[in-house]
Amino acid sequence: VWYLNMANIFSYRADYKKAAEYDELILNERKKIYKDGNGAIAEVYYQLADDYYKLSYGEGKPAYKAKEYIDLAKEIAENKFLDTEFYNIITKLSSVIEKYNNFCK
Repeated sequence: VWYLNMANIFSYRADYKKAAEYDELILNERKKIYKDGNGAIAEVYYQLADDYYKLSYGEGKPAYKAKEYIDLAKEIAENKFLDTEFYNIITKLSSVIEKYNNFCK
């Protein structure tokens, strides 16, 4: 819970690099508890995608790492959470990242 709070604080402060560091710690901890296809893992993949997208956007660089994480989240959501709000928000961020990366080319 502490890592989650810290990730949220740094994200709120627009320190996406530090937020991603804490989200990576959350991912490592959750992978010890949950199977890879679990929604708790997908949630962290989404957060990491959001962190890395915002970091890349702020630096004016392509968001390749964000794309990797959103694809992982989307794969889980397509298998377990299709037709849910969770799937919808993942799909929206995926679209934003895709458009941004195309713009950066």
